[in-house]
Amino acid sequence: MKEETNSAPGSSRIDVAISGIHLLDQALNSAETSLMPHARRQRTGILISRQGPGQYIVETSAAVPYGLTYQRAL
Repeated sequence: MKEETNSAPGSSRIDVAISGIHLLDQALNSAETSLMPHARRQRTGILISRQGPGQYIVETSAAVPYGLTYQRAL
Protein backbone atom coordinates (compact mmCIF):
# COMPACT_ATOMS: atom_id res chain seq x y z
CA MET A 1 0.00 0.00 0.00
CA LYS A 2 1.77 3.09 -1.23
CA GLU A 3 1.01 6.81 -1.46
CA GLU A 4 2.99 9.25 -3.59
CA THR A 5 2.59 12.99 -3.96
CA ASN A 6 4.61 15.03 -6.41
CA SER A 7 4.75 18.79 -6.72
CA ALA A 8 7.32 21.42 -7.52
CA PRO A 9 8.13 23.98 -4.81
CA GLY A 10 5.65 26.84 -5.06
CA SER A 11 3.45 24.79 -7.38
CA SER A 12 -0.32 25.05 -7.39
CA ARG A 13 -0.71 21.42 -8.51
CA ILE A 14 -0.06 18.14 -6.72
CA ASP A 15 -0.18 14.71 -8.36
CA VAL A 16 -1.39 11.99 -6.00
CA ALA A 17 -0.93 8.26 -6.63
CA ILE A 18 -2.19 5.69 -4.15
CA SER A 19 -2.24 1.91 -4.19
CA GLY A 20 -4.65 1.35 -1.33
CA ILE A 21 -8.16 2.82 -1.03
CA HIS A 22 -7.68 3.27 2.73
CA LEU A 23 -5.04 5.94 1.92
CA LEU A 24 -7.28 7.98 -0.39
CA ASP A 25 -8.94 10.41 2.03
CA GLN A 26 -5.72 11.15 3.91
CA ALA A 27 -3.72 11.71 0.70
CA LEU A 28 -6.31 14.00 -0.91
CA ASN A 29 -6.90 15.97 2.31
CA SER A 30 -3.16 16.47 2.74
CA ALA A 31 -2.77 17.71 -0.86
CA GLU A 32 -5.77 20.03 -0.50
CA THR A 33 -4.41 21.48 2.75
CA SER A 34 -1.03 22.08 1.10
CA LEU A 35 -2.68 24.05 -1.71
CA MET A 36 -4.93 26.23 0.45
CA PRO A 37 -2.36 29.05 0.83
CA HIS A 38 -1.93 29.15 -2.98
CA ALA A 39 -5.70 29.23 -3.48
CA ARG A 40 -6.07 32.08 -0.98
CA ARG A 41 -3.37 34.15 -2.70
CA GLN A 42 -4.86 33.45 -6.15
CA ARG A 43 -8.46 33.86 -4.88
CA THR A 44 -9.42 30.55 -6.54
CA GLY A 45 -10.87 27.26 -5.44
CA ILE A 46 -9.34 23.80 -5.52
CA LEU A 47 -10.15 21.10 -8.08
CA ILE A 48 -9.54 17.39 -7.46
CA SER A 49 -9.58 15.37 -10.69
CA ARG A 50 -9.56 11.57 -10.77
CA GLN A 51 -7.40 10.50 -13.70
CA GLY A 52 -7.76 6.76 -13.24
CA PRO A 53 -7.56 4.10 -10.53
CA GLY A 54 -5.48 5.57 -7.72
CA GLN A 55 -4.39 8.59 -9.82
CA TYR A 56 -5.50 12.12 -8.88
CA ILE A 57 -4.53 15.70 -9.62
CA VAL A 58 -5.20 18.32 -6.94
CA GLU A 59 -4.79 21.89 -8.20
CA THR A 60 -5.95 25.45 -7.79
CA SER A 61 -8.50 26.41 -10.43
CA ALA A 62 -10.12 29.67 -11.48
CA ALA A 63 -13.11 27.55 -12.59
CA VAL A 64 -13.84 26.77 -8.93
CA PRO A 65 -15.23 29.59 -6.76
CA TYR A 66 -12.91 30.92 -4.07
CA GLY A 67 -13.15 28.96 -0.85
CA LEU A 68 -14.62 25.81 -2.42
CA THR A 69 -13.26 22.43 -3.51
CA TYR A 70 -14.79 20.52 -6.43
CA GLN A 71 -14.16 16.92 -7.42
CA ARG A 72 -14.50 15.39 -10.88
CA ALA A 73 -13.70 12.11 -12.60
CA LEU A 74 -12.16 12.27 -16.06
